[in-house]
Amino acid sequence: SATSSHIEIDLSEASTPSELHTLLGAALGFPAWHGCNWDSFADCASDPKLSELPASLCIVGITALSERMPREAALLRSCLAELAADRPDCSVSWVC
Repeated sequence: SATSSHIEIDLSEASTPSELHTLLGAALGFPAWHGCNWDSFADCASDPKLSELPASLCIVGITALSERMPREAALLRSCLAELAADRPDCSVSWVC
């Protein structure tokens, strides 16, 4: 059940991988038990029963995130790119 047609997530202040996952999980309605790792992120995001993806998801602060945590930023991009196959109803955009 989508809660919103548009969600904007600002990642520019996230300073640790754990903080990043907590922020993403809270914004996307992941279950409380979801793990703070990319496998868990991918599992939750691709399953409509485990997440509430909007029609439009805007990721803000990817440049700052890339500078602070390049590996996490790359994995986020990769996970969201793969998500397009599982959840075509959710379009993702990126803002520096």
